[in-house]
Amino acid sequence: MSVANPYNKGGKAQSLQRLSEAGFRVPPFFLCDSTWSREDILNKIKSDLRKSNFFAVRSSAEGEDSAQKSFAGHFYSAVAIKKGQVYDEVKKVCASFKGLTGSVIIQEFIASDSAGVMFSEVEGGKVVINSTLGMCFPVVNGQACDEYICHKNGRIVSKTVQDKSAAFFREGVISTENTKKESLNSEEISELTDLAQRIQKLFRSPQDIEWCFKENKLYVLQSRPITRSFKIGEEEYFDSANIAESYSGIVLPLTCTFARMVYERVYKDLLAMSGVSRKKIERYSMIFENLLGFFYGRMYYNMNNWYHLAEFVPGYERNKKNFEGMITSNIREEVQKAIKPSLGLTVAYPFIVALKLLTYGFATRLFKWRVNKYLRELRQKDFGSLSYAECIKLFHKINEKLLNKWYVTLENDFFVMTYLGLLKKLLKEEDIQKAIVFESKATEQVKAIADLSAKIYEDQSLWASVQSRNINDFQVKIKGRLDMNTSLQEYLSSFGGRFANELKLESIGVDEDVGKLLDVLKAYHDHQPRAALKPQKLNISFARNTIVQLILWKFRKYASRREEFRLLRS
Repeated sequence: MSVANPYNKGGKAQSLQRLSEAGFRVPPFFLCDSTWSREDILNKIKSDLRKSNFFAVRSSAEGEDSAQKSFAGHFYSAVAIKKGQVYDEVKKVCASFKGLTGSVIIQEFIASDSAGVMFSEVEGGKVVINSTLGMCFPVVNGQACDEYICHKNGRIVSKTVQDKSAAFFREGVISTENTKKESLNSEEISELTDLAQRIQKLFRSPQDIEWCFKENKLYVLQSRPITRSFKIGEEEYFDSANIAESYSGIVLPLTCTFARMVYERVYKDLLAMSGVSRKKIERYSMIFENLLGFFYGRMYYNMNNWYHLAEFVPGYERNKKNFEGMITSNIREEVQKAIKPSLGLTVAYPFIVALKLLTYGFATRLFKWRVNKYLRELRQKDFGSLSYAECIKLFHKINEKLLNKWYVTLENDFFVMTYLGLLKKLLKEEDIQKAIVFESKATEQVKAIADLSAKIYEDQSLWASVQSRNINDFQVKIKGRLDMNTSLQEYLSSFGGRFANELKLESIGVDEDVGKLLDVLKAYHDHQPRAALKPQKLNISFARNTIVQLILWKFRKYASRREEFRLLRS
């Protein structure tokens, strides 16, 4: 008889085996894989599950029910299967793995009286139980069910009993019926909360547990780490703040999904490089996946999750205020705290920040050099000649090359807000506005486009093409003006990606649309540059002014660098 490879059990099977060995009531099961024949499976059922008439056939793929991913509902499974159908169902499960290794669980099917899922510990140390009468799959599929929020000792904090669809297995057939009857009593709830704490203690982490009752016996059907954090009964706050400047108007799904991916990736990296463990970050992955909210085509910050970001490292109140100031938030709310920095990070954090300050100059120079080098390489690529598969491959390569160090730009924002916070403690608001004037890449770009426009204006034939918006004529003529074409290409290479709505992937910029380029050249022909602004003298004491000027120097350096990074981003 074939034997399943023990190293390919998958997380679900390993969890069930561990629960069974620890003495929990788990329906008996065995493992097989795609190499098993129909005869192998029937013989194993006869020897190990001979008392069973119906079976559950479930997936246990590589990585399933792990601390990083649950793969809930991702693979095929079946319940209430007759003995003669098991082999065919095993084949369906194996096919759903789609190249992943793993095993198939063949388990005695329990025709339950009530069933559901529970979370052994969520925000505030509560246990959450979702349940229904009959079988578990209406709950797993997200249908209406009863919900109980309890203390760990079983005392109910709140309960919601709903009209629900219940599935029962009777005389070999699954039937559904609507019911208003409550699915659990107080004794069962107490038994469940006790079970939750014992299983959490076994696995040493909060667990998402599937369970059922049959004739007053409590069975454990599955247990996996909670990979998504959530809160109970908390208001959610959304703010467009300065994100509306970057993503104004209606934003299409392409940009929404890309922005969500970038925010998640970069902020996870930022916290990891600030001393927070990757394991802890992944435990709260839902926070990072939902930093943005999307309603009716518009993009918002999910402020609750941004506030939770500030909890990962020491100095929550300072971090929260800095963020609110950075995005000019209209919201100043308090949310329930769910995360605490570890003691080790609390002790080490000042040293981590000091080390970043000491090495940050080198880190940013290296970052800019790497990004610019890779962008120069990309400009040589003929994207139009790539196949679909090559485009996908290049997309992932670009993300890996560029995003894996992008947290450096966020660290710069942290320093900007830190020094701005110090200035706010030392100066009045009107004095700050007088003092923080500085040149940046934004002013450099305005001067560059004005100079380019003036240069092209000197050639009246070429300028006539600009004025008439004759794209073909302009493209032909500019190629014959070597010096002007060089100046144009230098501008596009430096600033071509910086334009209104540049971060919306559906927006076409001046580097791709010659018509828009001609409009910009025409608009800046009469541009009169303002005299360079200079910081005004502050009416404060010499000692205070000495400290302020040092902080101002730091602030201007990081604020100017922030504009450089925005240009790189575009």
